[in-house]
Amino acid sequence: MSDLRWYLPLEECSTLDGIRSQWQTLLERSQMAPWHNAPRYGDAMLSFLGACTLAPQLKLAAVLACGSAFDFDFRLAVGLLKEQVDALDTPWPAQVSGAVSDNGPALPVDSADPWLRAFIAGRLAGLRETFGHDGLRADDWRAAFWNRYLEMACRHADTGGVATALAQGADPRADSHAAVLVPAKGVHGRFMPESGPLTPDRTDVDYQRILLQLVDGGLPLADMLEVALPPAAAADNTDMLGFLLAQGADIRGAGGPALAAAARSAAGDALGWLLAMGRTFMPAEKRRCLPPSHRLTKPLSARCSWPELTWPSARTPSSASRCRRGHTTCTRTNPTWSTCAPACWPACSATVSGPTARS
Repeated sequence: MSDLRWYLPLEECSTLDGIRSQWQTLLERSQMAPWHNAPRYGDAMLSFLGACTLAPQLKLAAVLACGSAFDFDFRLAVGLLKEQVDALDTPWPAQVSGAVSDNGPALPVDSADPWLRAFIAGRLAGLRETFGHDGLRADDWRAAFWNRYLEMACRHADTGGVATALAQGADPRADSHAAVLVPAKGVHGRFMPESGPLTPDRTDVDYQRILLQLVDGGLPLADMLEVALPPAAAADNTDMLGFLLAQGADIRGAGGPALAAAARSAAGDALGWLLAMGRTFMPAEKRRCLPPSHRLTKPLSARCSWPELTWPSARTPSSASRCRRGHTTCTRTNPTWSTCAPACWPACSATVSGPTARS
C-alpha cells in the first residue's frame, strides 16, 4: 500500500547527504519508487514537497539530486519553493555568477560530493531558464503544484491535504475538475488501476466527505453534482449516486452523460438505478402524457439516453400521432405538442432520437 507520509524519517535529517542515504529505501518500502507506477511516484513527490517540514532549500535540493525527471516535472518544485529560496539570497560562485545570477540566487546546500553540488546547481539554473522561454512564471507553476496536490489528496481521501491545498489557493475546477472525478467514484472494484489510488481502509463516506469539503472550499454545489454523476455511474457505485441525489443532483436533467458513462462501462446496476430515477423524477405533466399501457422493453436504447417504450397492443392507439421526425407522440392531453412527447424523451433533436411505437 502506498504511504503519503513516506518522508517522515527524512525530517530528522539536517544535510542533503543524510537525505540521500535514506531516499531510495524509503520510497521502495512504501512502494512509491518510479518503477512501481508513475502516479504513485508523482504522489510521493507532491506529498514530500507540500507537507514535509524540512527547510525549503533542503527539499528542493533533495528533489533535484534524487528525483526522476522522467516521472515528475521539476518545475513544480522550483515554482513552489522559489520565494523561500530567493529570500535566502545566496550568491553564486564567482566562476558562474555572470552566467546564471540574473535568474535568481544559488541554492545554499552543501554536500561531501562536489560533483553533486555542481549537478544540483546546473539543474536549478536550467529549470529557471525555462521560465523565461515557455511563457510561464514561477507563480504559474506554484499554482499548478497546489492544483495537483489537491487532486492527489482527493484521490487518497486525505482531508488534511485537501484543506492545505485549498488554503494555498488550489482550484477544484482545475484540469477539468480532476479533483472531483476520482472521489466521485467512491470505493469500487471496477477497472481499478494498478497504481491503487484508493487505499483499503477508505469507504464511500470518506469520499463523500471529500466532495462536500470541496464545496465548502468554494466549488459550486451544482458544478460538483454535475461533474460527479458520470464517474459515479461509470464505477457502478449506486451508493454514491444516491448520495449525489440526496445532495440535490438533477437526475432527469443531467442523467444523459451519466447514462452514457454507465453504458460505456457496462455498469448494469448504475444503468438500472438511473433509468428508475429518471422515470421517478419525470415531471407529472409529462408522465400523464404516457398511456398507462406503456412499459419498458429494453434497459437502454442504442440511440436514446432514456428507456425505450413500446405499445403492447398490436396496433398503435388512435390517440397517438407522430412528431416531425416520425416518433410516436401522445396527443390525449396535449394535442398541440410540436415536437416529441415523452415517448422519445427528452425532446427530439438532431442528436437524440427516441423509439417509435411498434405496430
